[in-house]
Amino acid sequence: MTAITDADQIKKLGEFEDPLTFFPTLGAAVGKLISQVRSQEKNAPKSAVFRKAAEFRKQATTTTELDHSGGRLVELSGFRGGAKLVQRLLTTPRNSEARLILVKHALKHPETDNPLIFRDALALCFLEIELGVLNADNLRLAQLIQRRYLGSLILALEDIVSHEAAASGEGSTQRKGIWYLKEIAKNIKLRSLDSDFVIDLPSVLETGRLRRDDVVRKFGGLAEVLGNLPLAKHCHERMHGILEKVHKQLPIAGCHRSILLRKNVRLQMVAFTAGQRELESQIS
Repeated sequence: MTAITDADQIKKLGEFEDPLTFFPTLGAAVGKLISQVRSQEKNAPKSAVFRKAAEFRKQATTTTELDHSGGRLVELSGFRGGAKLVQRLLTTPRNSEARLILVKHALKHPETDNPLIFRDALALCFLEIELGVLNADNLRLAQLIQRRYLGSLILALEDIVSHEAAASGEGSTQRKGIWYLKEIAKNIKLRSLDSDFVIDLPSVLETGRLRRDDVVRKFGGLAEVLGNLPLAKHCHERMHGILEKVHKQLPIAGCHRSILLRKNVRLQMVAFTAGQRELESQIS
């Protein structure tokens, strides 16, 4: 049996109620964290006293819901050194080092642990990717935590649905969603990048400064990775924008764009097939 600490809390998740909304639901969660960070930066108190007071009020609520500081993740996972990292993120919301330490800690937990641990870590990791500079480390972590949460959510769904079916004698609409999530997991492969890979997409898009070698060597691998990370919505948009600018001078840029598009279409086809199965089951 899956080790779920609060089945009712899992059932409230949008991707549990309708697994076909897995990516849109989590995308909204990442978007919420981005808004939190930007709001905190915009409205940061000038006075040190007021900053301390704001941090104290914030800390009182971070263990009950998803937050950019990772407070709930630390609470659920029992990470002893996590409180200091949460404090660092409350003080400096763009502290990449602290945030990625939390993600790495979550990956130490087995897939059978509370899915909320991996869900929060996934949201934090994609927050980092959407706001920061892309590098081999954070892209690798994003792929790993996405896979871990998919596996953990599938186990949770199977566990809860089987118990509900046993109690009621009926099946559940989530069963179709389990098939969908398993197909997504099959289609999302782990891709590696050179250990020295690093690129600042917002800066490149703004300045237009891009070497031919970057397009040839970096963007091919990046397209393969981002194609497996639908939640990196802003990264996709930036990359498409950059490749659109240079594809006339560098035709290979068109190949990289096609990789991104092909992978997106493949995942959409999985969702379409799952939707068709659900519709057919309702008709029959």
